[in-house]
Amino acid sequence: MPVGRFTLFLKKLQQMNWFILIPVGAVLIALVTFLVMRNVKDEIKFEEQVNNDYHKSKEEEGDTDIEEIMK
Repeated sequence: MPVGRFTLFLKKLQQMNWFILIPVGAVLIALVTFLVMRNVKDEIKFEEQVNNDYHKSKEEEGDTDIEEIMK
């Protein structure tokens, strides 16, 4: 009697070492979560840095040049 593919799959599934696969899977999920959270934090920090380094227009800065000359 020929054995079906699904039966072979179930037999292989029972032979897997779940005591190793579950912790490794949990560590991989934790690593991906950590990397995503770190990337979001770094992205926010980079955006703040770029916004602070951007030169403002003269209208936003005010007339600092004229005020400094008059003092």
